[in-house]
Amino acid sequence: MKLRETALAAALALVATSANAGPHHRDHRPLKIVIETVDHQRYPTAGDWQLKPDGLHIFVSRMSDQRYEFLVGMHEAIEAYLCKQAGISQVAVDRFDRAYERRRKPGDDSEPGEDPNAPYHKEHKFASRVERMLAGQLGVNWRAYDREVSSK
Repeated sequence: MKLRETALAAALALVATSANAGPHHRDHRPLKIVIETVDHQRYPTAGDWQLKPDGLHIFVSRMSDQRYEFLVGMHEAIEAYLCKQAGISQVAVDRFDRAYERRRKPGDDSEPGEDPNAPYHKEHKFASRVERMLAGQLGVNWRAYDREVSSK
């Protein structure tokens, strides 16, 4: 197994393991994750997740390459599930993200989850590492991808 494949397998195993460690590991409802490409988001972002009664819904901004949409969708799915397991509510994430966007200065294309004060900083960072590994596996040029994601 190549190093990249080993790293990806380890990352996904960690996600699966963390699912058993958190406060919500006894949730016996069927797992449902919907990833949908959309033309408009609730606020300017490439990806958004929402926990709804019927499951996890992920909305990804339309991009020039479907692999980009897949990568954003996977990032959001991992981040959302880890937040759920850690007891970090969607309300807390949305509140932080909206406040971050209100304070954003012109030309700043940073991600709210990169801020160490984000309630989901650790979960975002982990999802970003997996996203980078998937990009490499898919042959995605990270700079081109990051440029397009930052423009959303």
